[in-house]
Amino acid sequence: MKVKFGYYALNGDWDTYCKVYESDNKYDDSVVTDYIGTLDELNWIDNILQMLKNPSLDRGWIDAEPFEALIDHDQIKVGFYLLDDMEEEDIPDDVDERDTDPRFIPRKEFAYLLEKWIAFYQRPITDMNYQEIIDTKEAYL
Repeated sequence: MKVKFGYYALNGDWDTYCKVYESDNKYDDSVVTDYIGTLDELNWIDNILQMLKNPSLDRGWIDAEPFEALIDHDQIKVGFYLLDDMEEEDIPDDVDERDTDPRFIPRKEFAYLLEKWIAFYQRPITDMNYQEIIDTKEAYL
């Protein structure tokens, strides 16, 4: 998957975005990039990154409103309602079954994207047209 980082105008100010640029499954991958785009507290992003890089951590929740995300061994599950650790009776009645399907991304690629996202997010905005294209396969280089 290739991801694009950039800027957009929001209420007279500038904000960042993270979206799918190229993918074999744009719908599923857009849930992952939308999740990353909601990460705007650097302390929490750094905490997530440290969890991802901890080889002894096989499982851990890394949610960010409105998404749920779970480190599950060598992959990350992202969705709106992940049913891991939930009992059937705990699932709200108004949950659309399609929202319970997890989207997956390899842990290594996700950590690579987060490192790039942190660097982009901390970068001073000097050119509103500046964009970065990140190829998750570069995580293996």
